[in-house]
Amino acid sequence: MPASATILIALMAILGVGALFLWHEPTAAPYGWGVNGIAASPDGDADGPAKTGIDATIAAIVARTKGGGNVVEAFEDQGGIRFATPQVSAARAAAVLRARAGKRDPQEDIERTARHLAAACRLSERLGCAVSLCLEAVGIDHRRESRAYDLKQQAFAGPKATIRLLSFLPLLTILAGELMGMHSFRFLFTSVAGWVCLAIGLVWYGAGMLWTNRMLRAFGRREGIDDNLPIALEMLRAALGQGSSIPSAMIAVGTVLTEADTADERVRTRRFGGSGKPGRNGTSEWKPLARSLVEAGRALTRGAGWKEAWLSANAAVLAERGDTDDNEEDAERVIGLAALHPSMMVVCECLGEAWNHGASPTERLALAAREYDREELSAIEQEAAKLSVKLLLPSALCFLPAFVMIGIVPGIASMMAAMGA
Repeated sequence: MPASATILIALMAILGVGALFLWHEPTAAPYGWGVNGIAASPDGDADGPAKTGIDATIAAIVARTKGGGNVVEAFEDQGGIRFATPQVSAARAAAVLRARAGKRDPQEDIERTARHLAAACRLSERLGCAVSLCLEAVGIDHRRESRAYDLKQQAFAGPKATIRLLSFLPLLTILAGELMGMHSFRFLFTSVAGWVCLAIGLVWYGAGMLWTNRMLRAFGRREGIDDNLPIALEMLRAALGQGSSIPSAMIAVGTVLTEADTADERVRTRRFGGSGKPGRNGTSEWKPLARSLVEAGRALTRGAGWKEAWLSANAAVLAERGDTDDNEEDAERVIGLAALHPSMMVVCECLGEAWNHGASPTERLALAAREYDREELSAIEQEAAKLSVKLLLPSALCFLPAFVMIGIVPGIASMMAAMGA
């Protein structure tokens, strides 16, 4: 039995690691002071900065700059470090956020927020607007991501608990059978039929884990929406609210977001290899909004009309992507504003009234940002309602057969062998 016990321990470790694997979510971190509004974590270094969390760190930097403080000094004080040059780069902002991040602030969220913070600082430098308002735009976007994260965690709670139960149920059944004298261990680890049952059960279990994890990773993903849309809306509102012209704001916001996307692409290329840029779920992402803002803003400065500027921007981003108008379908895509990418259309509609009639664009941009937030949360709620039904398939087709092969069949076989003897 020592060999069987060793194999059982290894099996329990495999199942445990597989069940815990489902708890990893590549999404934004919870918002608030520390974790879910709780005070700073006390287990940081005694001489280092307190683990207050990303949102509290951004709020502290904004407060410092609003009070007339220097933005570089604000970052340095928050991170407890000193920069070699008076400039806030994405790498330096990430170092500050890592020093302040809580336990549940994932690396992906730190890197994304750091790129946005560096972009906000560059936006302030390009337009000469208050850096505090540009940084506030990043804070607003981070809180929006955090609300979506919290809602996803609520949706995942029930399915994850069910899957963890199904994962450990075979082991509990085997232990119960041993206590009842059915000798399931002996059947599983000392007979050919037992090894076959164990192999089939583990294959079904692994397939169920992969299937379920794929569902959870795809949960809440919105197709056809540029991830830069919410931060672009907030940055445009901050820039235009301080008197920048529409073309200048569009060019500046598009430029800093393009630089942030380029830095993100370099990081992902080093991490994943190859020349492509995997998205959060390992798929390629197309982000036309930043480039289109630059192209449309430049066209406006050359005297183009509002519609013509956006059509030329649309043609530029399609050409950059590799799409051509060699056939009728592609030709229709560059005719009319209705053919714009959905994210481009949102910005075009928000700023169109301001450009054509002189209306204030800030309220329309704020409304678009709230509408994006509402639609995102509504989509998560609707998908959460479907998730429980979708998870019935891997439960019925993978986890249940695995439970039968590992937990039920050995007990029945060993009991029949005992009765035959």
